[in-house]
Amino acid sequence: MSLKQTSSLVFLVLFCFSGMSQDQTRLNSKDNLGRKQGYWKSFDEMGYLKYEGTFKNDIPVDTFKYYYPDGKLRALSIFYNEGKQSRTKLYHRNEKIMAEGNYLNQKKDSIWKYYSEYDGVLLSEEIYVNNQKNGLWKQFFPNGKVAEEINYKNDVEDGEWKQFYTDGTKKLDGFYVRGLKEGLIQMFYPNGQVETTGTYLHSLKEGVWRYFSEDGKNTKDELYKNGKLVSKFEK
Repeated sequence: MSLKQTSSLVFLVLFCFSGMSQDQTRLNSKDNLGRKQGYWKSFDEMGYLKYEGTFKNDIPVDTFKYYYPDGKLRALSIFYNEGKQSRTKLYHRNEKIMAEGNYLNQKKDSIWKYYSEYDGVLLSEEIYVNNQKNGLWKQFFPNGKVAEEINYKNDVEDGEWKQFYTDGTKKLDGFYVRGLKEGLIQMFYPNGQVETTGTYLHSLKEGVWRYFSEDGKNTKDELYKNGKLVSKFEK
């Protein structure tokens, strides 16, 4: 091999190593202030990829992907507003969507929707403020009709509480105050006739509870005190 050929080979090898070094510095790099910059991949202690995405000054930018240990997509987040907010989708292991919603400062915010694992049916809609339950929460039947509605305030039930039959007919009508059942509650037959009516005081049955047949006949009354049955009247 001539001197010229040897020099060319050395140059080529050095060029390749230089390219590899530049590629490595582009991955998982930090600036002189210790801030994450550029494209990052994070691995767990077993060497499985946990997430990948791009940082600018330690702030996540645009799309991040998160993975199960088997490499399937676990979540996808799109960051905006300087990394403070993200639109996120979570996935079941069969790669069907599990949930979707927003994060604000890494806490659940506004409406979140949850879906079944195999047929993708909407199961529930939940509303969060600062990662706490707030507003009207809904659960759904497979046919898309609302099964239950509960109002929340600061992570506890507070407000109207309703349940429905699969055709949308009302099944239950009640009320919560600071996480406790309070006041009048009514339960209905599918034909709309009242089945049971009574009163709660701090989630305990209180006063007269009345029971009816489907044709509207009053069949039984019960008297409660502090949640305990005092007397019963069959009719």
